[in-house]
Amino acid sequence: ITNESEVVAQIRQGLRLHSQRIVISFERERDVLAELPALVDAWVEAALQETERADEGDYIRYQYGGYEQKCSYRRSAGRYSYTLEIIPKYYLYLFQEEEVGAKIGEIEAALIGNGEMTEYDKVKVIYDYICHHVTYDRIHRQNPYYVMRSTAYAALVQETATCQGYCVALYRLLRQ
Repeated sequence: ITNESEVVAQIRQGLRLHSQRIVISFERERDVLAELPALVDAWVEAALQETERADEGDYIRYQYGGYEQKCSYRRSAGRYSYTLEIIPKYYLYLFQEEEVGAKIGEIEAALIGNGEMTEYDKVKVIYDYICHHVTYDRIHRQNPYYVMRSTAYAALVQETATCQGYCVALYRLLRQ
């Protein structure tokens, strides 16, 4: 890694692919160990910004529960070499996220078809789909350990979710 945009791109890709560990190696001419927590927070925040892809950036922000970070370093010839590990906590497994993508493809093919609809009609059809196919998850709403209730997977595949699940599913469908 030679610059911060590469770091952000690597983190974004790791999050999209549900990597269990995102490892970043870099060098500095001075010791930045005390600054690393703030740097990592800024890099992850940048990786969670909206992009052209519907399945990354701000979509992922609401599909994971934060991250831990570990760092090791060594000093050699007046330079500091760092190895940083970002350990995300996902609400879903990668295969579940892939099921969301497949379900979105099915919904898109069934509702949008050849794409000759107005933007308004597309939004209306997607909104109506969510309203008619997703029920509110009253069973898990008070369980802080059942985070799946808040995902697009819960809304689109299981067809039962809490408010955040509705929102993320609608957002992902509209972005797609």
